[in-house]
Amino acid sequence: MSKQMEDRYDSLTFRLPMEFSYIFSRSCRASFNKVLCQYSRDELIRIAVLLNREYCNQPPQKLCQMLSSNDSKQQDLFLRIESFLKKSPKRDVEYVAATEITTLELLRRAFSIPLGKFRTTNNPLNVDRLQFQTIKLITQINEESTKFHIDEKDKGDLAILFYINSASYYEISNFNEQNEFIAQTIQAVRFFRLLESESKYESLLLGFCNAYGISNWREYVRTLFSLFGLSKEGEGYIPNDLNIDIDSLITRSVIERLSISSEENNIPYSSKNEYDQGGNSDYKMFRDRPLFRLTDGDYVIYNRSFLVDRLYSSLYFDFKKIVVELEGKQPNISHLFTSDFIEKALFVGLMNECHSHNVTEALDEAGLKCKYQIKNGELGYPDFYLKTDNAVMLFECKDIRINAWIKEQRNYTLIEEDLKNKLVSKTYQLDYSKCSHNIITPKKIGCGQIAGHVSNIRKGKFPWDTSLSFNIKVYPVLVIADNRLHAPGLAQLLRRWYNECLQREGVQTTLECPLILMSPLTLIKYSAIFKKDGFQKYFDEYYDSISATPSDIVSALNYQISFDDYMQKYPFNLEEQSDLLIKELMANRKP
Repeated sequence: MSKQMEDRYDSLTFRLPMEFSYIFSRSCRASFNKVLCQYSRDELIRIAVLLNREYCNQPPQKLCQMLSSNDSKQQDLFLRIESFLKKSPKRDVEYVAATEITTLELLRRAFSIPLGKFRTTNNPLNVDRLQFQTIKLITQINEESTKFHIDEKDKGDLAILFYINSASYYEISNFNEQNEFIAQTIQAVRFFRLLESESKYESLLLGFCNAYGISNWREYVRTLFSLFGLSKEGEGYIPNDLNIDIDSLITRSVIERLSISSEENNIPYSSKNEYDQGGNSDYKMFRDRPLFRLTDGDYVIYNRSFLVDRLYSSLYFDFKKIVVELEGKQPNISHLFTSDFIEKALFVGLMNECHSHNVTEALDEAGLKCKYQIKNGELGYPDFYLKTDNAVMLFECKDIRINAWIKEQRNYTLIEEDLKNKLVSKTYQLDYSKCSHNIITPKKIGCGQIAGHVSNIRKGKFPWDTSLSFNIKVYPVLVIADNRLHAPGLAQLLRRWYNECLQREGVQTTLECPLILMSPLTLIKYSAIFKKDGFQKYFDEYYDSISATPSDIVSALNYQISFDDYMQKYPFNLEEQSDLLIKELMANRKP
């Protein structure tokens, strides 16, 4: 999708990979196992790296370059592609040879095949035929990656179409290096600082350092820093002797722990269902170890998005394993990441840095408890409460993850159910041991909780400030910690679910402000202007930007932009924060 540097989309262009049926309509499909097993694992890894570097998001004619110049099938392939493009002149569609997903799916299939089935000789029997069959496989993968399922009743809903089309692969295909690297690094440093500051987490931090063979957490973050920089500058290959690490930032034990050997037997292609925590659904095995180690000892960085996620997002799964391995009573990991860190340390810390001088009251959960302690059956505390002379702002911060198996099904009904259970009303918990949904007493969370508080304000029953006027302006803000979930369409879906919650509460939706979707990264990037001007100024600007009734598909997309997207019209400078982070990471470094 084409976007201006300000807050609006000026045109809509869908980038679609070239599919098998477009150019091979009457040809036999290639067998994944038969074709892939004619290579070695090392060769397939190198092909995937080349595909990602040279063919990803390139014109589809680029596929012809995978064939030898003297191969008669090269010209035939070129003509097939040209013929399709002439027959399908769609102004809003840009066809490409491959995407980032193509590469990952090729690797995913390669590692799902037992190692003993791959070719061990140096040369295949028919190179030209193998190359052509490989192109077939690539276009078959492309075709599978574009499939999704929505119910008939939802097919005309643009918000659903936008979201389901991008939700499963959004953080991969729309990887924003600058934003994600900054967000992940800041979260990593603040997270480890929290572990250092609390004695109850001492054993967890020690367990983490032992698992990676390091003396302190900074070695881990420095290694990822260096790998990110080296992969950005080169082709993703890190020699075994690490001689390109001229600043000596890489710790060998860390890079070893983050690598999958090309000689690993096989990794199950997918989980069996939502309860199965094995398998490589949503590439979770690749996310855990974002490097491959070739048989010659060299390392390969095959996906930069997964590498960056390793700074913070993937730590959750590390610590889940550490808790199992450690003896004795250990802190609840979910509570550590969601409540102690994301909600209290990160979010509250950022809010205290952001709110402006025109705020008359600023309360986090601890401050709200001092004014009124909730009783059984009452709504939970807002995560943050701001009050000005003429308005209040209710913030809820949620750190959620979509189930890996559900995410890769690309089925809107399944994804919607999972999201509503985590962002609207908690009605069940997954019981992995019994492979079942445990039905629980519904609990309002996220959108539902904010709507409940708005209802209490309108009834004069908001326990933390009973003096609020009936018609005071209320800004509802939902902060979702994981940037990877902020796919196009989600902001509009959340606004819709929030309105449904208000209706169930008996609140007139037309008189209420729409729900604002935000990420912590926006608080980080724009803390200076929020502190100077206040949130209200930018919230009102955002409301103006989404107030017009959509008249075409481009304006419909503009109507659905999130607050994060809107704020991109404003410049930001994180150099000072970056300098402080580097200083922090270099502390206690051995010469």
